[in-house]
Amino acid sequence: MKALSPRLVWTTGGEDTTKQECDAERHRMKPTYMTLPCRRHYVRVAIALIASFNMGLMLPGGARAAAAEEFNAFRGNSQHTGFTDFAIPQNMGLAWQNSQPRVLGNVSSPVVAAKTIFYGQGPHLFALDVDTGAPKWQYPTDPTTPISAFNSPLAMNGKHIYAGNDDGNLYCFDADTGSVIWKTKTPGNVHVAPVDRDGVVYFAAQNQLFAADDSTGQPVWSHPFVFNSAVVASPVLGDETLYAVTGNGIIWAIKLGSGTASWQSQTSTSPTVGGCLVADRDLIYIVNGRSIDTISERIGDVRGAIGCSAQVTQPPTVTDDGTIFVATSDGNVTGFTNRGKIVWRTPLTDYISAPLLVTHDIVVACTQSGVIYLLSRDTGAKVWSYTIQPTVAVGDTPPPSVPILASPIVANGSLYILSDDGTLSAFRANTADNTSPVVMALYPAPDSVISGEQIPWQIVVTDIGSGINPASAGLNVDGHDVPVEYNHRSNSIHVKLLPGAAVRSTMTPISLDTLPDGVHKATVTASDWRGNKLKKSWSFKVDKTSAPPSMAVTTPQQITNSPITDEANASGSITAPPGTASIGGGGAFTPAGKSAGTSTSGGGGGTGGGGGGGTTTVSGNAGGTTAGTTTGGTTTGGTTGGGGTGGGAAPGGPPPLPPGL
Repeated sequence: MKALSPRLVWTTGGEDTTKQECDAERHRMKPTYMTLPCRRHYVRVAIALIASFNMGLMLPGGARAAAAEEFNAFRGNSQHTGFTDFAIPQNMGLAWQNSQPRVLGNVSSPVVAAKTIFYGQGPHLFALDVDTGAPKWQYPTDPTTPISAFNSPLAMNGKHIYAGNDDGNLYCFDADTGSVIWKTKTPGNVHVAPVDRDGVVYFAAQNQLFAADDSTGQPVWSHPFVFNSAVVASPVLGDETLYAVTGNGIIWAIKLGSGTASWQSQTSTSPTVGGCLVADRDLIYIVNGRSIDTISERIGDVRGAIGCSAQVTQPPTVTDDGTIFVATSDGNVTGFTNRGKIVWRTPLTDYISAPLLVTHDIVVACTQSGVIYLLSRDTGAKVWSYTIQPTVAVGDTPPPSVPILASPIVANGSLYILSDDGTLSAFRANTADNTSPVVMALYPAPDSVISGEQIPWQIVVTDIGSGINPASAGLNVDGHDVPVEYNHRSNSIHVKLLPGAAVRSTMTPISLDTLPDGVHKATVTASDWRGNKLKKSWSFKVDKTSAPPSMAVTTPQQITNSPITDEANASGSITAPPGTASIGGGGAFTPAGKSAGTSTSGGGGGTGGGGGGGTTTVSGNAGGTTAGTTTGGTTTGGTTGGGGTGGGAAPGGPPPLPPGL
């Protein structure tokens, strides 16, 4: 249970107000710390003293113990709204990573207890320490034990972890030991997320819906409920009803007590698009192409539709104040009132490949290119971003990017991301990061001779600690500042000028496509979100008489052995706390100082592609060089380790929707 201040809780119904009216109400009531949904007419007011006066949390003298936050269900709750009132900071860094053999299309969204995070990765279920990433247990304990894949999001109730498996079983694990308490056999794969309430766990397989005692696994209903088509999305819980959608487009309302149908409603949508159902405020939300349909929980009739800018790619997220956030195929994240009025729209220019998660004041969006965006819940402004770097190789090379398919998780001030290369990453604010960004590739290359008329500038800059701040990217050529932008998808600083354009100053204009013959000096600058600064300069020569344009070098040069000088490599205002702890566990991350160092990722190869179980250690970079080894791949200045097989290349376009979401 989360410890909160005394709070006035409002439950409402009826017509919504405008955003301005809501904002005015929030401002007027600000001293009382209220949450006001955007509705009016009849208002049922419940005054609740939440958590702060909970006797179990009180200490002698009136002090209050901080309660750990638990994220115990797919998308945060059994209604799958994708909203949590937990808060995360905007300025985060990478605390640790745990890498396992790659499993393509993994959507086993984790759950978090007080000190442990649980997730499935292919034929294994893992429990890791939330502070360090160190493994606590895994199932099965012998990695050679044959077992099918855990392909469903998880659910948790106290000391019990529920996980569906392709072998047709729903497993109940002891959260402390990883031992199997019970398992229940079904006629098909258990791909959809289970939901738990009042001692009963509900789950679906094929065309059947089951209810089992969550402590023993014994059936609660006399027989499973049988649909006329397969269940294709995770069921959600209403007050006394469970709602499920089948492949033929029918939404079903099933009574929790008896396991019988209250109603069924035929929709016009393809229910496998956009993921699961969402239930909130007596309405069910379901994706219908370019819109979100709202359906009455009571009788199943369509109440309305919210039109979107393009195909909706993920289930909607519905927040505590009734705002609805939607991801679409054109790369937009849009916030709507419950009447369909746009609050804001933010383009991300990338395919949003995981369900959105909304916290107290942040919208978390994850993309096909492995980019994490934190957007302001109020305005949609980008307040933080980070690109997941591939850690598990496919064959001899790491994939160019790692899609994020599983729903993000927030608890105890931390953000957890399970990426499709088999890596679980933890981000939080209190991580040490004194390491500046690193230049990975340059063109024109240092000390090279450019003979052609065209100069295809390419500058690749990365930062594993806290990520590149896009606003900090800069390029200067011969004393002239050049307009650029940072592209998260490629980690590249892109020159924004069109061919033939020039940068003008009080001195001679400079053309970036046709520089005059002679030696030119370029300087690239960038900072991470912690203020650690990169400033590197290099020189190259233009000689258009030395060779015809067709002989021009077009391959960016890796910087390992390049004579690039550090003019400045200063830390920002944030200083790492003394005595940075070494973080253990498979794939842990330890920031270090600014001396030259290595980056290693241990472990051998594994089926499904890539090796895992290693510890990632990141050190400072002197003189712009970096060295290290990766499992099954090569990093700058590194060597090639023993890679896994069978992984295949990372998908280049929007992934097909995995079953059960």
